[in-house]
Amino acid sequence: MRVPDFDTLFQAAIRLIPLAEVMTALAPAIEPDVIGATVTAGGQTFVISHVQHATERLIHTMLSQPGAGADKRFDLFREAAVQVRQARSYTLMYEYQKAELARLAEQPALLSQAWANLNNAVVVNGESPQTREWRVLLDFPIADIEDVVLTHSDHAHELRKFSPARGLISEDERFAISERVRAGLRERNAQQDRCD
Repeated sequence: MRVPDFDTLFQAAIRLIPLAEVMTALAPAIEPDVIGATVTAGGQTFVISHVQHATERLIHTMLSQPGAGADKRFDLFREAAVQVRQARSYTLMYEYQKAELARLAEQPALLSQAWANLNNAVVVNGESPQTREWRVLLDFPIADIEDVVLTHSDHAHELRKFSPARGLISEDERFAISERVRAGLRERNAQQDRCD
């Protein structure tokens, strides 16, 4: 999952606010002598070395502009902000699930907690196709569950939303995963930018 194209956002930004203001917002993402994305504006070419970081800063800057909330010209930036959040959320959910299933594999006794979580979820929210599938999955070896749940399909993503393995890792572990995901998203987007 990739965030919106930086050049598109950049060009839209300089049509709405002064170039100097955009470049001030992007200054932390510009390093001399580093290869990155290039953008041209006002007859100048700029090299953006940390495109993911620059994209997030640009979105934040544009949505912080006076009147941006009601101005339709800023819709592109609102949509981009949603895409950035969705990419981060998707990756976090996947990585949490991977760690939770690894914990189940390490400590099979925790399966009783997963079953309790599933039963509690059904009591609170009612039965769903996903909870019914989890009832079947929990009877299989963890490796088989991982084969189903840790794919990048819409179906697997829906199953992860209903995972009874939630809570099997500590808050400290969740925080460490969150930090790793944040760094990984930036690195992956930087690699994609180098390939583009």
